[in-house]
Amino acid sequence: MIGKQPRSDWAKAEANVRRLRKRIFRAAQEGDLKKVRNLQKLMLRSHSNLVVSVRRVTQKSRGKKTAGVDGEIALTPSERQSLRRRTAGAGRPRGRSDHTAQMRWRTARRRRRGH
Repeated sequence: MIGKQPRSDWAKAEANVRRLRKRIFRAAQEGDLKKVRNLQKLMLRSHSNLVVSVRRVTQKSRGKKTAGVDGEIALTPSERQSLRRRTAGAGRPRGRSDHTAQMRWRTARRRRRGH
């Protein structure tokens, strides 16, 4: 879908993020750190969180007309959609070799900690 995203999608994404934040807060209050970490990972990988973040940066913040580190400003709906697509895969393993390297790093880290 090119163009403006329906308002209901924004509301749905914001509701999903709000619900997940509440779950993280509740788990932290209960002292369940494993659940907190897992929910935080879920939040980082969440499409709804990405959508809300892009909207916050491009529409709601006072600095929306100020270019970021990349020197870009995304104010039109198609520019925001392009930003969302480009950001969706950033910071994630790109294939088997990246995944293997990540697992090796985790294993080495556990060994250094004595687990």
